[in-house]
Amino acid sequence: MIPAEFEYHRASSIHDAIDALASGGEDARPLAGGQSLISLLRLRLARPSLLVDLSGIPNLDRVSLSDHGVSVGAMVTHDHVLRELTRLSGHESFADAASQLGDRQIRSRGTLVGALAYADPAGDWLPVAIALRFHVNISGPAGDRSQPAEEFTTSAFTTTLEPCEVVTSVDVPKIRQGETSAYLKVPDPASGYAQAGAAAALVVRDGTLVEANVALTGVAASPSRLPSVEKALLGGATAHDASRYCLDDIEVGPATPDRRYRLNLAQVTTRRSIDTALARGARRHAG
Repeated sequence: MIPAEFEYHRASSIHDAIDALASGGEDARPLAGGQSLISLLRLRLARPSLLVDLSGIPNLDRVSLSDHGVSVGAMVTHDHVLRELTRLSGHESFADAASQLGDRQIRSRGTLVGALAYADPAGDWLPVAIALRFHVNISGPAGDRSQPAEEFTTSAFTTTLEPCEVVTSVDVPKIRQGETSAYLKVPDPASGYAQAGAAAALVVRDGTLVEANVALTGVAASPSRLPSVEKALLGGATAHDASRYCLDDIEVGPATPDRRYRLNLAQVTTRRSIDTALARGARRHAG
């Protein structure tokens, strides 16, 4: 199909983008990589009055290092993450998520920040962002603010972004001593989106698990942490035993025919992500 008519503005700065969104009214939308939004436009599921292109804003396509970690600009692509960010940050789960996301075209055009802002309930990046304690940096008419990734998504395709606000970057904390991570998913055969996917970020010191962050995607209205799994792990449970508790923290919607199957996938992917992260940590320690 052909998209409905819309105006187009290529922003030259963040302030220009915010002003353009304000002038475009409530139906104006920012455009980053466009791999999700353009599909909606073609199907006329989205009918924005104005698209504000962020690709002309300087420095949004950069990854920068600081004493606290890594900052990822809004135009940094999945492919850039796959090639550079894993090496710079040390977090193995970056490569896990980026390499399993879409195809080569999507990875070369789509952006990490855009995927977070789209808030797909089966998306790959948000559980990784939650487990690794990302902070989402937002600019808007009222100024700048930062928010933990865990609080950024409120439900399916819905975030805390206010009208005319734009996500400019995300901050990834520096990897800590003994920290290890993994992301695993079971993809839908047709779409490639996660039927169930789990991210685990664990801190192991002197052979003891001292911190656990585990998040799940694909089986509820939005990706979220699994506090009962984390508590079980810190209490000494194995990944197999801890994964039984993941169902305490999620709501999987109505009793559809595949509900039991999806619940089983949630447990399996949670267990495997934890086991993979622990195995990586053990190999690093042995090396």
